[in-house]
Amino acid sequence: FSYLPVGSLLNGLSSPLLVNKIVRGSILEYLQEAACLSFSQCPHLRKINDNQLICLVQRMLGDSTCLKTKQLDLSKCRKLKGEGVLFCLRSMPNIERLSLSSATRFHITANNFNDPSVMAAMKHLKHMDVSGCSKLNTPEICCLSSNLSGSNIRVLDFSGCSTLIGDDAAVSVAEHCHN
Repeated sequence: FSYLPVGSLLNGLSSPLLVNKIVRGSILEYLQEAACLSFSQCPHLRKINDNQLICLVQRMLGDSTCLKTKQLDLSKCRKLKGEGVLFCLRSMPNIERLSLSSATRFHITANNFNDPSVMAAMKHLKHMDVSGCSKLNTPEICCLSSNLSGSNIRVLDFSGCSTLIGDDAAVSVAEHCHN
């Protein structure tokens, strides 16, 4: 049992399965209270896809309706397309900073981002980084900026998104994101 955590041995636990459940429960409790969640620093977490992210957030939610997370860093999570991010926005209504930098498959559809709970969460955003999201184009940037209208957004970084982003995107950002 040398692979078991020392604390579990001191508490008289000898079952790896039981220890695994206790450790997992403690981690989920910690994540429920975390102000910042970062997936970008761990190569294993960067492989997360939308379904896995949704499942993780659902487990983190447990019996509560929302998480206390203020910062979510999904940079370099190249398998995310959007549904997982939307679920995070619905589950983290007080999020202030969202980073999707280099999430190369991430894209926005008007139908998804017009969800009232997503739009409400976006009103709290102060910083959004979608730089390097190569799937984003002018209509998606326009949709994003219109949903950020009236928000507290201070930084909206869409550098390196696509060569398909035109002047209309810049005009939309200027019209909707006054701060």
